[in-house]
Amino acid sequence: MIEPTVGRIVWVRYSGRETPLAGIITSVISNTKITVTVFELDCEKHMMMTLYQGDTRPSQETPYAEWMPYQKGQAAKTEALEKQLKPNTITYEKGYGPGDGQTYVLKD
Repeated sequence: MIEPTVGRIVWVRYSGRETPLAGIITSVISNTKITVTVFELDCEKHMMMTLYQGDTRPSQETPYAEWMPYQKGQAAKTEALEKQLKPNTITYEKGYGPGDGQTYVLKD
């Protein structure tokens, strides 16, 4: 998940529009609720909306924001790199080992 921060650009999707509009995050309420300034041809709008983070897609009738493909790609690369930089650790999935969901440092 990408952490939303003020000033980042997102795509804003409206029902009835095939192409997204550009929006700038102006405040962050949570990782999935943001306030955005949306730029249209003839005006700009300030609105609160859901930031789609790959979970349940919002209703098509309600405007929502999402990250651009480039941002998603960069986040995936960063996550993969972070996993490589954490040598000698192991994380047990819930129900598969001691301390379900905890990370342990392996010692030599």
